Amino acid sequence: MAYRDYHPRRTAFRTLRALLGLVLVLVLAGAGSVLMAAAPSDAAPAADWFTKSGADAALRHTRLTRSSPARDTSLSGPPAAITLWFTKPVQLKLTRLMLKDSRGVVVVLHAPAFVDASQTSVAASLRGTAAPGAYTVTWVTTSRDSHVIKGSFGFRITAALGARM
Repeated sequence: MAYRDYHPRRTAFRTLRALLGLVLVLVLAGAGSVLMAAAPSDAAPAADWFTKSGADAALRHTRLTRSSPARDTSLSGPPAAITLWFTKPVQLKLTRLMLKDSRGVVVVLHAPAFVDASQTSVAASLRGTAAPGAYTVTWVTTSRDSHVIKGSFGFRITAALGARM
């Protein structure tokens, strides 16, 4: 190989040029997100490349939007079912819900089922009794793009015993 291929100044220049190119791409990706926020809706296809950044990709993953009972609420009686709503469709076969009281005793739930055809909400009705006290719902599901999503939340029952069959 020729001497010019190993020259330190040329190697340093190439490295610097590559780093500047990377910085330029990152700046443009960030500017693209800002441009998308200010762009009219008909400009979306032209600016679509900018929304493919890593931060935007993370926001596109499925996540829990709400639940019934809601987090940290007090109910006058046991809920008929535990219902979860997600931002995107989930895989029912890979969805599990567990309800435990404050002592760790599991309240048996029916198998989860989709609430509607959108497949973005699932519900599991109570099979057992639920006495007054604090409860924790633990859930896990898998989105259509195979990402596992999981979480938990609590609620409280303040009234007398109830059963849902």
